[in-house]
Amino acid sequence: MRSPVAPRQVRLAVFDPSGSRVWDLASLVGYALAASVFFWPMVVAGRAPYWGDLLLYFYPIAHLAIGTAGSPLVFWNPYIFGGTPLAANPQTFTFYPFRILFYLLPLDRAMTYLLVGHVVAAGAAMYLWLRRRLLGPLPAFLGGLVFMFSSYVVTHFFEVTMTLAVAWVPLALLGVDGLIRTGRLSRAVWAGLALGMPILAGHMQTWYIATLLCGVYGLGMVLVEPHSRTPRALVGTGGLLVLMLLVSVGVGSVQLLPMLDLVARMFRPQDSFAFATQFSLTPRQLIRLVVPDFFGAPQGNDYWGEWNYWELGSYVGIAPLVLTVVALAFSARRER
Repeated sequence: MRSPVAPRQVRLAVFDPSGSRVWDLASLVGYALAASVFFWPMVVAGRAPYWGDLLLYFYPIAHLAIGTAGSPLVFWNPYIFGGTPLAANPQTFTFYPFRILFYLLPLDRAMTYLLVGHVVAAGAAMYLWLRRRLLGPLPAFLGGLVFMFSSYVVTHFFEVTMTLAVAWVPLALLGVDGLIRTGRLSRAVWAGLALGMPILAGHMQTWYIATLLCGVYGLGMVLVEPHSRTPRALVGTGGLLVLMLLVSVGVGSVQLLPMLDLVARMFRPQDSFAFATQFSLTPRQLIRLVVPDFFGAPQGNDYWGEWNYWELGSYVGIAPLVLTVVALAFSARRER
């Protein structure tokens, strides 16, 4: 079944997979090797990731969730005050499919493979999306490397739910490309499945931001195409994007519904907007796009910027910044 968006109206780049399988496989192997080297102490030397919230929160909560008699799902945490809901807390990612590793492996190894595997998946997902955008294999491979080793991914490695959730964002964008290119309802469903996974992964902020990104990206891609600006095409694309959103909510509803019930009983919804936004990204933090340690770094215990080092980090690396300048220069010359 097709939506009102006809494929001829939207001329998006189409990725021809013929002859590219070797590159795809080589890229996946390259990401796995790069992650193994970067996370060598954990992947090869057998050490356990343990810093920060991972040690203080995610290990204990995972141990509690899998360590009680016989049940694969634990819904109650009796160790905080008089007890609190466990599965309703999205940070436990109780309903996330890849959590099955906790039942198959020792907890420390399961956590290592879960986190490193999602870093690799983030690179591979970005590679697939960039290939859809008709980048060559090498630029797409480099784009995947930049994404998987960006400061956001690396510094939030120990914030488990953020690492799990962000790996799905490029796949959601890939799905948006597919639904616009073909106008098929099935593509909107697949995009919604990818977009809904951050909910199950336990990080609602990633889902919210990714939803806005997919909506703006999808409508923007339609608007820049001269043949797709008809009212029929715009309505059809808008309908597919709404369907994608509904599917994502449906996928995540098993986590969303108990979470909303839990949130209604908490004190945080009563706080002011100023309280909720007190650690927002400030303009001066944008300098860290170029100089990541401008306000200090955790290694020297001398960070003096807002909030903390990793929450506001935005650095992507020297090479990507240089290549961006080169690309803009060549693009300007080509237009002349």
